[in-house]
Amino acid sequence: MAGLEASILRQSDMLSGDGFGQLAGLGPAELDRRRLAREVLAFEVGPDCIRAPMWQVAADRSLLPGLPRLFELLGDDPWAVYLFLTTPHPDFGWGAPLESLRRGITAPVLAAAEGLEPNK
Repeated sequence: MAGLEASILRQSDMLSGDGFGQLAGLGPAELDRRRLAREVLAFEVGPDCIRAPMWQVAADRSLLPGLPRLFELLGDDPWAVYLFLTTPHPDFGWGAPLESLRRGITAPVLAAAEGLEPNK
């Protein structure tokens, strides 16, 4: 999976902590607090260095709903949450659950995640 992870982290929608913070209107301390509370999906890539997908920030700077509960259901691994959100799923007409969350539709996404074995 290391090759896949590296490829994902190089994608243009992955922002540095500074870039993500600017997009979301969060200072470094608030971004770190929200990341640790699992309100922000982010990957630690080095000391004091994270990468976070920009698609979790809406135009009004609100964050993707339901992330803390997804972490509870899928385990504390951001890769498990990322892959669940971005992988086509039959419950969403073979679209990614992410699109439902971006529209504020959380219940079916959480229900689909409840059916998965946690990756702890």
